Amino acid sequence: MTNRFTYRALFLLGASCALSLSAQADLIFGIPSNPDAVSFGDGGVSNCSSGPTTTTDGGFNISTDGAACFPYSQGWSFLDNGQWLSLPALVDDSGTTTITIDLGGSYSAVWGQMDYYLDCTDFSFGCSYAGNDPTITALDKNMNVLQSFDLAGVLAGESQDTDYLAGGTLGISQSTADIAYFQISGDYIAITNISLTAPEPRTTALAVLALGAVAIPRKHRVTFRRPKA
Repeated sequence: MTNRFTYRALFLLGASCALSLSAQADLIFGIPSNPDAVSFGDGGVSNCSSGPTTTTDGGFNISTDGAACFPYSQGWSFLDNGQWLSLPALVDDSGTTTITIDLGGSYSAVWGQMDYYLDCTDFSFGCSYAGNDPTITALDKNMNVLQSFDLAGVLAGESQDTDYLAGGTLGISQSTADIAYFQISGDYIAITNISLTAPEPRTTALAVLALGAVAIPRKHRVTFRRPKA
């Protein structure tokens, strides 16, 4: 009787651990874009809105809750974080706008080439941001937040003057394919492309079975645009 309850408790503990592992999410930083990464529109088109709007770009449905550009391709300065000379990008144009990208499916990872505003001219107080801190968020199909990361300090002084060297790749990954929406917000953050991946061939169910087996061995994101002050 004691052994039966002991094995059952161990099995449930293993299942609980596996379920907690399935919810684990990590910040992606510095991983190269996928070969099939989707770039946002080019051709010199630069659309900006002073308020909330919706649009489609790169096959994605996109919505904003404030001023934004989609895409902006006439040059954008991130001050001490460098500049994009011609990269078409989705850009927060207020310092506080959230841009939501419907991924059109559920994925285990989403990331892209991003940059955001950084002012390090006042060395006595360190570097400063504009508006809200730059933030990325992953949401599930019901718009529930899976994970959110404050990016302040992640990119620092990325002042190279070649388009694809300014900024870096940033995103979110997790062990299950639950990411259906991706949000970027704050600090004039910009994203020029998106990479997506499906889950790796391991599932919570397999993890539960493996742990269960151990428990019962016997049975068993030219003209330059500067942020507004």
